[in-house]
Amino acid sequence: MEFARGKRAVGKRPEILNYRPVAYVAAALAAGILCGALFRSSGVGMICSLALTFVASVLAFIGKRRVARIVASAMFIGIILFFVSFNIGSVTPGYVENAYIEGRVSAVASYGDGYNLYTLENLSVNGEAVAKKASVKSSETLETGDIVAIYGSIESFELDPFDSYSMSYYRKGVRHIVEARAVNVTGSSDLGLFELIRVTLADRFTTYMGDDAGALALGLTVGDKAFLDYDTEEAVRASGLSHLLAVSGLHVGFLSGIVYFVLRLLRRPKTSAMLAVALILLGYGFVTGFPAGVVRAAVTCLCFLYALRKEERFDSVNALSLSVIILLVAAPMSLFDIGFLMSVAAVLGITAFYSVIRKCFFTDGKFSSFLASSVAVSLSANTLLIGISASVFGTFALYFVIANVIAVPYVSFIYFFLVPLGLLALIIPPLGYLLVPFKYLLLGFIYFSQFISALPFATLEIGVSSAVAAVYSAAMLFVSKFNLLSNKIKAVYAAVSAFVIVLLIVL
Repeated sequence: MEFARGKRAVGKRPEILNYRPVAYVAAALAAGILCGALFRSSGVGMICSLALTFVASVLAFIGKRRVARIVASAMFIGIILFFVSFNIGSVTPGYVENAYIEGRVSAVASYGDGYNLYTLENLSVNGEAVAKKASVKSSETLETGDIVAIYGSIESFELDPFDSYSMSYYRKGVRHIVEARAVNVTGSSDLGLFELIRVTLADRFTTYMGDDAGALALGLTVGDKAFLDYDTEEAVRASGLSHLLAVSGLHVGFLSGIVYFVLRLLRRPKTSAMLAVALILLGYGFVTGFPAGVVRAAVTCLCFLYALRKEERFDSVNALSLSVIILLVAAPMSLFDIGFLMSVAAVLGITAFYSVIRKCFFTDGKFSSFLASSVAVSLSANTLLIGISASVFGTFALYFVIANVIAVPYVSFIYFFLVPLGLLALIIPPLGYLLVPFKYLLLGFIYFSQFISALPFATLEIGVSSAVAAVYSAAMLFVSKFNLLSNKIKAVYAAVSAFVIVLLIVL
């Protein structure tokens, strides 16, 4: 895999985009999956889309059109991938009243107001085994591994790729919602290896740092927000810092950097260090449940280390595209996962707009240069995220730049020590006392997020439709450096897009 940036092709007609086959495959694969989602309820539409992309692929190969055959073939594969994944993931909608439901608690999440959300696996309803998992809200205190019997009702819902509520359940394997009237713990089961790691790590953190700081530490290290106070989580979200609790590039980058740095310090060869990082990231993926952000960041880190080993130029767009291909082939429905979209949008925004925004700041000195770079990263990451946040959450954190400039270096410092110390405490419990000083640093982060979220107009209500978000994102990418057309054409396109956005909002 070559990670050098593509060059403009020489010929009579200038190319609109740099020639990046990996990026073309990723975009076309996503387009094919999207096409399959649009025609999921229409057999005729699905067959026609498959036929059209197949014919286009054949004609492109005959005509030796390299870009067309890449795009058409990838779209054809994307449609098939969606069709297979959607039918495997769907269940028959239904509702059962006065049911006797049994299952094993596999995950716990805080809901607020004294309630928790529990995910049940190994499900049975009235003695009959049921595929997929169920979610139940209850005030009962349950733990991972508990075997429970519930009296109540259960509703199976139809999977909708374009509904964020449905997709939030899908990525956890949940297809049923349980309304519990009575919950009884009938036994317990052994924890799996990675469940045991999460549970033991949570115990170490809360034992040596207290409930609030320990819950935050668990969220920062493995993305598990099960014990995080609901008000704290809302304050973090309102201050624009929720990405710090979703394991992604920041966490994977630091973890990879720590491992690689230590091994190179011990004079291990680059190849051995890279393989060790790959194994560590694989284990980290199992512990965190392989969220889209972790997979994307892991692939990017390994691409960077490979380019470093080969002494080649690293290209972030090709690395991002490769991670998208791996994610979509392994789990096509990831395209509709908000975590996947936000992770990709943030990296794409930084790649496309960081250098432009950074040039706007004229700095002299190390601190001012660092400050300008931090602001540029935060602004560029949010250029595409704004549309997604507005359409999905309907809110915008006004002080996100200030919050991130202060909090990201602060949390990065904590994370650098928290991961190795947490691992030591996991293996040798008495070493957990080394975590005690970090209690106050983590509480400082909580107080800071509460302060930012309490400022006037901290959270703005700017809900827009998904169509507005799509037009906005397309316009931003069109005017970015990826587009090789003239600035005059970009300006016209931006003006037309702005007009369309206004119309969509008004109408």
